[in-house]
Amino acid sequence: MKAGVFAALLALLCALSGTAQEPSTRDATRDAMEELLAAGGDPTLRIELVLRGEAALGSVTFGAPFALDVIRRWPVGEEAAAWSDESLAPLVVEQTSLERGTEQSQVVETRSFRAHAFRLGAVTLRPEFGLVVDEGREPRRGIAPLTTLMVDSSLPADDDGAIELPPAPVLCIEPVRRVLATAALLALAAGGVAWILCRLWIGWRASGAADADRPRTPAERIAALAAVSEQDLAQFDRAAWRADALEWSAILDELQLRAGSTEPTAALADLAEELDQVKFAGARMRHARRAELLAETARFERAIAAASHAAEAAQ
Repeated sequence: MKAGVFAALLALLCALSGTAQEPSTRDATRDAMEELLAAGGDPTLRIELVLRGEAALGSVTFGAPFALDVIRRWPVGEEAAAWSDESLAPLVVEQTSLERGTEQSQVVETRSFRAHAFRLGAVTLRPEFGLVVDEGREPRRGIAPLTTLMVDSSLPADDDGAIELPPAPVLCIEPVRRVLATAALLALAAGGVAWILCRLWIGWRASGAADADRPRTPAERIAALAAVSEQDLAQFDRAAWRADALEWSAILDELQLRAGSTEPTAALADLAEELDQVKFAGARMRHARRAELLAETARFERAIAAASHAAEAAQ
């Protein structure tokens, strides 16, 4: 079957040329087609690798860029598989352009690349591609003729590979002294600024630590409880309510120790019991009731503070 396809394709090429081919041309065409069929390629799918510039002579310099084109042809109505740059391995390539058209019932696609070779010696290239076929159809592929590219070293032929050291620098003493003196002055100035900033930072930390360590007064603690909004209270869970009640109870205990002859208001008489209900029974206070009792607690604290000031003034 392959021989029949080959013969038909060869006859078609002769007909399209319009003239009889020379024996050498016919032999080259026959050899290329026989190589394609031997590799398992489909004669209706063609892929050609065209080297340009220095590479067209069969050799390139290690790492130097060179141009190459990949030309793919397949029948109109078919769909070629997506191109992969891996087909040109071990070359490292970057596509620079893509052109596609039709010619004699075939799609002709030309991809141009900027390529680099990073492997010395002979590099063999033979890209191929296939068609997108439905399930059950036999896969078809086009295979390019084998191309061998020599990669030459970028070093001169007489280079022995020895490491070349840069020439020793010639120092001028006076400029070096000026640079060292300037660097010393800058370092001294930077050290002075750093010392000043360090002292300021230590002082600020010390003042902040003193404020943090100072115990809050009962008035400050009552104000903190009163600052909780109704929306925040609505988000309190049982643990938050218990913590709130424990803080309030501690404030009341401290006020009772300092109260002396100052009696709590009637509104505070049952506050301890209500706080016990919150701490141990999971009860909750309405915001208005809590605000009212906090206001009474604040008045009780102010009465104790006034009595203490009056006692100190009388002494």
